[in-house]
Amino acid sequence: MTKGYYNSGFVRFDNSIADFGDTSYPIANIGAVSVDSQFEGIIGTVASLVVVGLIAMAFGGVGVLIGLALMGLGIYLAFKGGSTEYRLDLRTSSGNSQAFKSKNKQEIEAIRKAILQAISDRK
Repeated sequence: MTKGYYNSGFVRFDNSIADFGDTSYPIANIGAVSVDSQFEGIIGTVASLVVVGLIAMAFGGVGVLIGLALMGLGIYLAFKGGSTEYRLDLRTSSGNSQAFKSKNKQEIEAIRKAILQAISDRK
């Protein structure tokens, strides 16, 4: 009998297969599951807006208003900051692969826990 462990959107898996939409992994071939994170900064965008804003201000007139607006946007983005993307990595008999990524840490953790439960129940 097939037992479902997770089903949300295009990610679903049961006690025999983990299906991530376009890629499927047999649960029996998954040896380890890990979560990694990467911060996606916006320093380049902020710096570009400030530089273009300064250049626009050098032209005077309406350029000053445009320059101030661009610099204001750059400062806003600098304080708002970037975001963190979480990746679910699987170690299989074929090697390591990134199975799923999301900005939602709870979603990634729920998937990781469900895969570990499916692996544990197979033993």
